[in-house]
Formats: sequence, C-alpha cells, structure tokens
Amino acid sequence: MPIGGLVAANGTPVFLSPGLTVSKAGSVYTFNHPNMFEYLNPIPLVSVTGNATVTSISSTYAQTVVTLSSDGGIAITIQQVRK
Repeated sequence: MPIGGLVAANGTPVFLSPGLTVSKAGSVYTFNHPNMFEYLNPIPLVSVTGNATVTSISSTYAQTVVTLSSDGGIAITIQQVRK
C-alpha cells in the first residue's frame, strides 16, 4: 500500500500518511516510515514546487531521503514494488 504526503517549503507537513514523519534540514527532507514495508526497498515518486529540482533520492526499508537544489515544497508517494 502506498504512503505519502505534502510538505511546505518551510518543512511544515500539509498532510502525511499515518505513521509517516518528516524532518527538514536545509534542502534535505528525511521521511521516516519504520515498519511500513516488509521487503525490498520502496520506490519514491517525488514532485517539487517552486524552482527547486531533485538532486538526490535514497530509500531504504525505514527511511527515504530527498535532496533538492534549493528550498521548495515537496509532494511524495512511496510504494513498495513486489515481484
């Protein structure tokens, strides 16, 4: 089942799936999703607002980290793809 949310450019969550948390340091967003995916790393789908672009995405079972080129809002969906 996919999870996701929308976060404002200042790091304030507009909405998040239950159990999903986010922190922001500079232009790096860290989404924590412990115990939400059973196996295989989840695949994040990211859209940004403003003039920012995605420069890096890293995802593990428990955390997804998205780095933007500058401050911007972010919409994210994270889903596990099964074999």
